[in-house]
Amino acid sequence: MIRVVFLIAFCGLASSASSAMVSFRAPEVVPPVQSLTYAADVEVRLDAAQTVSVCCGESDAAGWTRDHLKLWFRFEPKVVATSFDFATWTLGDEGYRLSAKSDGVQIKAKTLQGVRYALFTLRQIAERDSSGYKVSYYRLPELTVEDSPRLKFRGIHLCWFPEQSATY
Repeated sequence: MIRVVFLIAFCGLASSASSAMVSFRAPEVVPPVQSLTYAADVEVRLDAAQTVSVCCGESDAAGWTRDHLKLWFRFEPKVVATSFDFATWTLGDEGYRLSAKSDGVQIKAKTLQGVRYALFTLRQIAERDSSGYKVSYYRLPELTVEDSPRLKFRGIHLCWFPEQSATY
């Protein structure tokens, strides 16, 4: 009787160990985004088999996305340019919506600058999965991110010292 219970318990443990459980920590992005929702137990693979769709008002956004994903992640994904009606867009010119699901990654932005910010966010969230020296693929949780700049002007130069030499 004891052997049967042990065998059932061991088989149950072995079958649960063979199905890989994922548990992502909360993604941290700098600067913090306005809205981020994610599923900690759902993995999205980012590799050459993944499709990345780019909805942007500028035609060169898909090419820029393809080139930079290849540069940053060392693979060339399938990048597809799609259309979107930006008449009801509320995130501004540089805002973006990034969605990562098992069927693909989608980026919506009105301008190329919004696409850039979305990819900068994706680059921070994606984690390497490697076996040894070579990276197998990148992974991230299933997520949706919405963000736009809080300020219209993103930088300022403050000169604390006089720009001309002092006379004595």
